[in-house]
Formats: sequence, C-alpha cells, structure tokens
Amino acid sequence: MGKCKPNRDCLKIPFPPECFKFCVEQILRVARPKEKIEILGMDRDLAEAIFRTYNYGRKSIKSFDDLSRSLSHSQNQRLIDIFSNLNQSQLDYFIVRIN
Repeated sequence: MGKCKPNRDCLKIPFPPECFKFCVEQILRVARPKEKIEILGMDRDLAEAIFRTYNYGRKSIKSFDDLSRSLSHSQNQRLIDIFSNLNQSQLDYFIVRIN
C-alpha cells in the first residue's frame, strides 16, 4: 500500500482495489465522529470505537490494519460494507481534508 496516494487514488469511487484499505483509513482519520454517523451512515458505537482507537489507543494507528486490530470482527465488516457502498457525494465531503 506504500504506492497509494490520497491525492491520486482516493478521489473517485470506486477506489483502486489495491488502495481500498488505504483510502478507507485516510477518510476515517479525518472524519469527526458526527460526520462518521451523518455522512458515512455509521452507528454511534462504531464511530465512537474508531474515535477511541485513534485518540486513546495504546498504539499509534498508521494503517487500516492497525485500526482493524482494535475493532471487533463485526465492526470491521460494517466498515467494509459502508465503504464498499460509498458514493461519490459522500467521498466529496472528505476530499479536501484527505489531500
């Protein structure tokens, strides 16, 4: 995933398959809890779990895999489902902040 770039690979839906996790993590990193709920359609528990992981986790999050290890299997599956169904207008909301 070292070859993926936010300003090249994360601007259009669908993300390149090899950059999917990279782009998901880039968006989650910048999205506020309220935006995760209102823009991405996450439930509050998942949005708060992600917030806690980034802000209060024992280890620094540098990749989707780092984040994934801190979430349950069902939370990870919900993330994949949400981002697999992401539309361009949802992504456009975050583009300025991921570049």
